Amino acid sequence: MNDYLGSVPGIPELCRMTRADGTAEFYYGAWRSDWPGAGQAYPAIRAVVNGGTGARASFVTRSYSGLQFTDSFVNEGAESITVDGRTYEALKLAHEREGIEGNTYHSVITSWRDVATGINLKTVERQISGQSYGANTTWHAVRVEPLR
Repeated sequence: MNDYLGSVPGIPELCRMTRADGTAEFYYGAWRSDWPGAGQAYPAIRAVVNGGTGARASFVTRSYSGLQFTDSFVNEGAESITVDGRTYEALKLAHEREGIEGNTYHSVITSWRDVATGINLKTVERQISGQSYGANTTWHAVRVEPLR
């Protein structure tokens, strides 16, 4: 479940969302504002989204002991995605996370987000190494509707 609750006043890139892990604010719906690395994630994702197809930005996230990563976002262009008979123009955004300093985690999570609203329409996780959230899974939206 991903419920888009609108953007934070004055910061359109910061979306209030309810996801499986609760309600919070996410930069571009992709990076929670209170996660480690948020200060680097926001300008990196903004540069990639606004940079056009092929734009790439990377930064280092230092989380807890043993959880250091190089996070990279890549704008993979626009694609049409059909959900419940309606076609959306979607931005394809890839997030590669690779462990550093002894951390062996490595994955690429690609999401297709509606250009007009930022709603996540499809996600594919490709697990390369380390423990996964849901290795090698694909998630598709089945319906997009306003919250009541």
